[in-house]
Amino acid sequence: MSQNYNKILCLEIIGFSSLIILILIDELFDLPHLLLNNPKTPFNLAEVIFEVTSAFFLGLFTILSTQKVLKRNRKLRKFYHICASCKRVKLDERWISIEEFLHEHSDADLSHGLCETCMEKYLHDSGLD
Repeated sequence: MSQNYNKILCLEIIGFSSLIILILIDELFDLPHLLLNNPKTPFNLAEVIFEVTSAFFLGLFTILSTQKVLKRNRKLRKFYHICASCKRVKLDERWISIEEFLHEHSDADLSHGLCETCMEKYLHDSGLD
């Protein structure tokens, strides 16, 4: 699976690098003039810097965003074992509590409480009902 993620990132890098090279070639050789017989335009360094910088930062943003999404997807696609009795999760040959697991593998903040069923059972078992 990791190879597919690397392929996606490589294709994005190749795509944006190709776009930057095309911008440079276009400005150096005036491709619309050569290919389409458009009027010749002079070399414009400020335009090249603006276009290359824009393409670079757009590519960087896209690649970093994709990398973040793929990393999160990789975490979500993992298969975890959970104990049918105590609900602890097996993680790298050790069993940890579900709270510890969620703390390590998500951005969620946890708080403890009792659901209605458990509250009734607790009150009944303790003789407080």
